[in-house]
Amino acid sequence: TLDGIFSGLRDEGNDALANKYDLTNRNSTYAGIGLSVDKDDFILTSEYGYRSVPGFYVDMSSFYVTSGYRFNNFIPYLSYAKSKMDQKLTLDTAPTTLSEGGLEKILIAQNVAQSTRTIGFKYFINENIDLKVQYDYIKPIGVKGGAYVRTALDTGENTNLNVLSFAVDFVY
Repeated sequence: TLDGIFSGLRDEGNDALANKYDLTNRNSTYAGIGLSVDKDDFILTSEYGYRSVPGFYVDMSSFYVTSGYRFNNFIPYLSYAKSKMDQKLTLDTAPTTLSEGGLEKILIAQNVAQSTRTIGFKYFINENIDLKVQYDYIKPIGVKGGAYVRTALDTGENTNLNVLSFAVDFVY
């Protein structure tokens, strides 16, 4: 499908645009660093990541920080996470029929920029099973921002999202 979009752009005489976003013969960069502290009953973990892919993939960076405190088998925690797109999400040339229908929607659909505030707790039932309850408040950032499901044809803006989740983890 992507090859068809780039071939179509070239057929329309948009070689510069096709060459700018085509992934053929490109180098990518992925980097990340993390920190974890578990001292006495205090827990802190954090991570930062970066992605740069020349072509139609949008560069992005993300981080999160989570802190908690262990009370025997019970750990309440707070977390903050943010991801952002590190480049403009619209085409920088006059769009053609093909680029309007394909390439621009691919660029905009990649916007997973959002911030998330989390409060939760984990309860260790035994050494192999724990229960986790978590509430997330997710706020999208920018045009069509947010990592939750939407369609490329949806013209509305994403709204804030509240998520309440329950999980049981098993360790074998």
